[in-house]
Amino acid sequence: MFFFRRIELLSVLFLGAAMQMGSYAQNESRPVSQMEKMTAKYKEGISLQLPVDGWKIKEGDNLKYAKNDYDDSKWKPVKINSSIFTQGFKSGFCWYRNHFVLPENFASKGLIINLGYISNFDEVYVNGVLLGSYGTCPPAQPIPGSSWVARKYYVPSDKSPFKAGKENLIAVRIHTGYAGGMYSGIPKIYIVENKVISGFQLKIKGGNSLASLITNNTHLNRYQPGQYIAVAPEFAYMPSDKNNIPASLEVKMFSADGKILQSQKLSCQLQSLRWTEFKPVELKAEKEGKYFCDLILKTADSILSEQKIPFTIAAADKYTVPTDEKLTLPAKNIQEIKDSVGTFGPRVTKDDVLKNSMSVPDARGSLTFSVFCADIEPSPLVFINNVRPSPKVLHKPDYYLAAKGREYDGFNDAWMLGHISIGKSKKVSAEVTRSSWSGRTWTYSFEDGKKLEFRISSLSPAWNLRTDANSINIFQNISQWKIGLPSHIAYMDKKNNLKVIKKGDAIDGSDMSSNWILTWFNGSENWSEFDMPWLFALEKKTQSISINDNALTFTFNKEAGNLSGMPLFGVKLLPPSETESWSKKIPEAITERCSFWSKVLMSSPVEVKRSFSIDYPNDRVILKDQFEYQTINNEWNTVPLKIAPLPPALPLASSSGNIPITVNDKITDLEMATLHGPYTAILNKESALISIEKMLHFSNEARSIIHGTQPETLPLRKELKEIYSKNLKKLSVHPWEWMIYHEKYVPGNAEPEISNIILGMQYLTPELKEKVFKMLKDEMEKYLFLEGKPEPSFQSKLLPIVQKNGLTFTLTSPMSGKKLSSYTPNQNEHAIDSVCWESLRLYTAWHYAYAFKQDDFIKNNWEKINMFFNLIPNSHDWAVCISWDTFSGIRVGNGLQESGIIHAGASAMARMAQIMGDRVLRDKAAYFSVMQLVGMQAALNANKYLRQNRPWPASHTESNEMEFVERSRNIHYVEFNEFAGFSQNIIKGYADLNAYGSFVMTPLPEIMRPYKDIWSNATDDFFDPKYFEIPYNSSVAEPISIDMFLYMTNKYPKTFQEIQSARWKFPLEWTKKLSDIRAALDWHGKINYEKLWSE
Repeated sequence: MFFFRRIELLSVLFLGAAMQMGSYAQNESRPVSQMEKMTAKYKEGISLQLPVDGWKIKEGDNLKYAKNDYDDSKWKPVKINSSIFTQGFKSGFCWYRNHFVLPENFASKGLIINLGYISNFDEVYVNGVLLGSYGTCPPAQPIPGSSWVARKYYVPSDKSPFKAGKENLIAVRIHTGYAGGMYSGIPKIYIVENKVISGFQLKIKGGNSLASLITNNTHLNRYQPGQYIAVAPEFAYMPSDKNNIPASLEVKMFSADGKILQSQKLSCQLQSLRWTEFKPVELKAEKEGKYFCDLILKTADSILSEQKIPFTIAAADKYTVPTDEKLTLPAKNIQEIKDSVGTFGPRVTKDDVLKNSMSVPDARGSLTFSVFCADIEPSPLVFINNVRPSPKVLHKPDYYLAAKGREYDGFNDAWMLGHISIGKSKKVSAEVTRSSWSGRTWTYSFEDGKKLEFRISSLSPAWNLRTDANSINIFQNISQWKIGLPSHIAYMDKKNNLKVIKKGDAIDGSDMSSNWILTWFNGSENWSEFDMPWLFALEKKTQSISINDNALTFTFNKEAGNLSGMPLFGVKLLPPSETESWSKKIPEAITERCSFWSKVLMSSPVEVKRSFSIDYPNDRVILKDQFEYQTINNEWNTVPLKIAPLPPALPLASSSGNIPITVNDKITDLEMATLHGPYTAILNKESALISIEKMLHFSNEARSIIHGTQPETLPLRKELKEIYSKNLKKLSVHPWEWMIYHEKYVPGNAEPEISNIILGMQYLTPELKEKVFKMLKDEMEKYLFLEGKPEPSFQSKLLPIVQKNGLTFTLTSPMSGKKLSSYTPNQNEHAIDSVCWESLRLYTAWHYAYAFKQDDFIKNNWEKINMFFNLIPNSHDWAVCISWDTFSGIRVGNGLQESGIIHAGASAMARMAQIMGDRVLRDKAAYFSVMQLVGMQAALNANKYLRQNRPWPASHTESNEMEFVERSRNIHYVEFNEFAGFSQNIIKGYADLNAYGSFVMTPLPEIMRPYKDIWSNATDDFFDPKYFEIPYNSSVAEPISIDMFLYMTNKYPKTFQEIQSARWKFPLEWTKKLSDIRAALDWHGKINYEKLWSE
């Protein structure tokens, strides 16, 4: 159903209407691609299921196998709808053949032959004629995801090789992928009753680049009053025996009560198997309400298609958090977060210490923009990632960020905003002079002795600078990227009137009655797709402000002091039409907004001290955020306004309704879009109390099973025993193969297999259980926390850097003094993935100790365990509520997988601390566990927020992939990224959007529990089989596991027995098969959760 555009075949309906003829509105046509034909949703007529039996297979490759007269009598029988790997066949080329009789009423009809899913390259022949092909034939590299695309080939009536009323031969040439040939689906042929296929453009380039057009993906059809609303359909005529068919398209807009509000008729000529693309038809709907767009395509003698599409106009959502004015922080068991650095900590390693360095590319992201401060740049460089490429790209992403995976952080779509500098003197030196949980400050020194302090923060949408120079340049050198300077400046003059000047003119500082100016870019070079107004708030009165050829320049007759700058709407881009009239008259609401923020920026929050209290009996965590402010007494005597902001992810999580969150005072939505959610705050307060309920029990409860005794469990136990017995030899070889990952020693990678082995052992006989336990104990005791140089037995399997430096490394954080340990990474990894993998190591340690009462194992490794755990609090972030999967910031990518794992690692640490009798550490770990869940819920609830506040321009390099993601699912996870923020631009959208492993990488009962108990609606929606028809959905290749069915879903349209049957047919590694059987035994038993402590 989905490709780059939503393609749908429309039924032939008969409905007439009269209206006036409009102008011809058609772009040049393009051919209908093979993928567009395959992904269409067809209107099926009479159908014929091809035989299930009688299929034959021949391994190897020869085109003569396609011919009718080829003798296949010696070929082997094969089952379709099943992997060939479960039938004794190997990978490589193979051919399937079978015969069938096509009924006579199929003659002279357009047909579809649907072969189901094939892994991964195929060519389909009927009676020796090639009908279609998909994938790439070796030696070419396979198309990613080609195993997950249903093969539906359209056959026009005049080019059909089918013989109606006679026997036909079908031959399928395949090069097998991992799922093994014709692995899913029973082939069938059916008559196509449509004559056209239809699609809709979602994005268009130009002045309306930000707009999402009306499509038949109705979950996207929501608009705000005044927004551009249009529809841009496209049609292709399917029969191949006609061309240049005169037709007309009627476009009507109806109100909810059926009243016609707008109508237009457009002429066109339909082309056979080519698209007729219409230019957007704007719909003039202003008032809030529900509407319909009716599209009728007709020729002179018939209606070819009709579609009625609903859309809604509604005000933007406002975000808040419920208020509990009685909320207080208990007087006992209070802890303060002291060792978290979030986004702003050091990321460079030197001499076993984390350090800040200006010589290593290390850009930083804040709430609404990013900055690059480095030795190779003359001064701070400001930009906004994940927008679109600058018209001229000067550097690749590795220029700005050394860490691996930077292609996922939006640098390819960085919109550069130039430098911030002072005077004309050259830089002498620059260094990081402050780095905290809340922000980061760089100090620049110049040849003339002047200094520039530049600060960004997670608490404020603005940057702040302080200088003793008498001039400041903003957007300096922006023209290097072929981007124009601001076109206008607005300010309040001495008469308290709003005055606008254009580029080339200057503001006389003595004429300013307020401490702020507003700039915007409408009409400047390459600002045709969007605008980005910036507000600047000053401490001291200027001599002049002007936009010259190279910068927006503030000139003073004294030291400039403080200046703050912020994008007025955060990361929300404005369409050019919204600011087009500002040069004549700025809306009053904009003036009020500037006035409000000019007061806030005179007393910005710059530091936050967080305290928390754990309340196990009431299953509640209470947080207190106490803020420190930079108060500026400016020369206009502006009265500062203090705000107590909430972490942007928090109102997103609260709006889901799944996590009870309350705040001690009224929250105001400041309508400031940030990378991580809405910016909300308590006004005129310096602190905020936050209560989070019903999340603590995920830390202090552990799963247990009361075994079922039904007769059905006996064969399951027998098969489980056989799997363990068959693989004892593998388990006797240490270290286990899963300990090695990408040529690194990564014990966390082995956690799923180890935990599955542990979970299944409860169903074994005592004798077999003892044998397995001995091997498990040998692995755990020696290899889970192994240090030093690798032993010869597996040294050759590791990277040279690991062989040289040892299996693990330990660093000291200069901000907390804590030691941080992890597996030895490759160069430039910045501990990317380390927090995830070490969380899994922690969970493995706890699971082993808990399952077999091995408390001494925890005690003997306690120091190491603490250093692995320290990674989690070190990267814990205020704005997103979670811990980054690195030393500090960057990303927690690939879906939700790492976030859930870090939650499990923190919970495991709390349980191990309970074993050790360390209640302070236990409660601290439980706090981090709860915050992970809050952040994950925010990521699952960000779709609507993004659609309203962070639409992407059509010129974004990943626009097609983001469109695929948005069209495919109403609810989909987003990912945490320091530079790209919450975004539709998820990592590997085509492959990972629907992948089980991206939603939950480690499907173990306790890791899966929040998916079932907290965000069950999102989980059930994710697994809904209706999404199988989305291309590249790997779920079609591997049925949902019994573990996921049991521990994640509440509503699934198939029964346990159906799931079990499907899984039993699928080729699985022995540990996955073990997991399925163990989960099946769990299903027959009773699941309990044991409380490990209560206070």
